[in-house]
Amino acid sequence: MKPVVIFRKIKLQGVYRIGFSFNASILNRRARLIGARWTSVHQCWQLSYTRDSYQLLKKTFGDCTLQVKQSQDPAARPKQAVLGPLTGNKTAGSRKPLYSENNQAELQRFKALLIVKGYAAGSQRTYKNEFGIFLRQIKKVAVQDMTAGRLDAYFDYCRKQLSLSQNSIQSRFNALKFYYEQVLGKKGFMRDLPATSGLPIPRVPSEEKILKRLQLIANCKHKALLTVACTAGLKVNEVVQLKISDVHSDRMQLFIATAGAKTGRWETLSAFTLELLRAYFLQYRPQHWLFEGPTPGCCYSIRSTQQLFRQAYKLTGMPKNLGFYDLHRAARISENGFCTGVDHQAIHQHNSTKSSRPNKKSLQVVESPLDTIARKNNL
Repeated sequence: MKPVVIFRKIKLQGVYRIGFSFNASILNRRARLIGARWTSVHQCWQLSYTRDSYQLLKKTFGDCTLQVKQSQDPAARPKQAVLGPLTGNKTAGSRKPLYSENNQAELQRFKALLIVKGYAAGSQRTYKNEFGIFLRQIKKVAVQDMTAGRLDAYFDYCRKQLSLSQNSIQSRFNALKFYYEQVLGKKGFMRDLPATSGLPIPRVPSEEKILKRLQLIANCKHKALLTVACTAGLKVNEVVQLKISDVHSDRMQLFIATAGAKTGRWETLSAFTLELLRAYFLQYRPQHWLFEGPTPGCCYSIRSTQQLFRQAYKLTGMPKNLGFYDLHRAARISENGFCTGVDHQAIHQHNSTKSSRPNKKSLQVVESPLDTIARKNNL
């Protein structure tokens, strides 16, 4: 019997692609499909929607049974039925519900208000996961009947019995605070978590290591991508989703539209970084995204960016757990005393020192750490 290959037209990041899936028996043919990538959104392999891709697929799977299926929106795709136990008389889908009927209704209210409030997709996912874990742990107890004292005991249980990290506890605390104070309207119901020893002081790499890290990167695109991420303090998903229109060279600023805040945020753009970006632009000529991947019209993947960063810090022996924002924060501390000698609230113009959303006017008075390093080393 011939192996079966299924084709369908899919849409990925606003661009049409050829999606295909095949049996495991012909998995070794995957190596012939240069440029093919797996997409977890549609659960299939994909190639660009061109005649060349069609000819490549026809040549690779010419001896197989080819089937064409109508494309389907992944959001509208029906979920797989939960299988019941394999023993006994219970049928598929008869698994015991995770939450009580009352708590299930409260979970739906919780999800609905997250959408109404306009929380980012990542925040919604984290809040729903943390709140769902809490509902499973309290079992049949009505969540709205929990008292502040019982919640204090619960967080003590998370710390001592479950041995959760402070970050995990804080994440769960934020989700429960949203429910009790936003969904139920109990202002001031949640008490602050007890003080802990705090996060460790970030390890500060020297100026020489920062410069060496940038100088040893031979690829112009990789050097520009990592320099932007480190100098602006961006998360990996923020740097790969930068658009050309987000670079404001006249004001020496970057606009981060994918930030957690609803209106985005502004970050400083160093003169050193701007020169790298100009050299990169002249060589690669990106069309829409600032850093485009091998596939035309698609941004650089998060996984590839993470691999680039790991390769870069291996060259200089930096700590393995160092991340994009850690390197940026370390540079601010070592060069400008950002966390100790600069009026953080005056720069960001807010009352809380926990916020990190500066406005575009106040950023003009802050010199980028990389500019300070470049000036000292005559780069």
